[in-house]
Amino acid sequence: MDCITHPMVEAYIEKLIVQKEPLYREMEKYASDNHVPIIQKASLRLIETLLIGHDIHDIVEIGTAIGYSSLNFCRILEGRCRITTFERNEKRYKTALDFIARSSYNEKIDVVFTDAAEGLDLGDHTYDMAFIDAAKGQYRYFFDRIFPHIRRGGLIISDNIFFRGQVCEDTQLNVTRRNRTIYRRMNDYLSYLMKQEDEFYSTLVPIGDGMAITYKK
Repeated sequence: MDCITHPMVEAYIEKLIVQKEPLYREMEKYASDNHVPIIQKASLRLIETLLIGHDIHDIVEIGTAIGYSSLNFCRILEGRCRITTFERNEKRYKTALDFIARSSYNEKIDVVFTDAAEGLDLGDHTYDMAFIDAAKGQYRYFFDRIFPHIRRGGLIISDNIFFRGQVCEDTQLNVTRRNRTIYRRMNDYLSYLMKQEDEFYSTLVPIGDGMAITYKK
């Protein structure tokens, strides 16, 4: 996964982050070998800090991949949590199930095999936090459907919002043609987040490939 921060800075931060148990290192290697995007270490560290400081225990995630972020959320919360995560890719879904089954948190994570962009049904459940890391052109769709289910004082975290820096270009003409829809939709989404201050408050963080942190008032 590309980073928008200086490689030297990113490498320095990663060097300071304590290495985890073998299972997590195995997942990192699997992701690298199979070109599966997982959350970057510096971004994960920031979210872990937010998890500890905001009394978060019930989490919904859009974009399971291989279960790396979900397992790390459980790890930092020492299993005092419940995570519902959605994944549309069958191979990644099955891989996530395998990794999660080998962890200490198998009973804490519910992996749902479905395309959240085609319909996201959260019932009447309320969550403390949402983590969005899926189809970049659908972030506003995900946000609108998740927001009513986030408690007051809860968080919605949108990862990889700058899309390798392409979202920050002055014009879509500077973006490859196939990514112009993402450029337009993500710019609209970020503009919406930053202009609304009645129901929620957002900030954009230049970490990893960019992260939006939204606090529900």
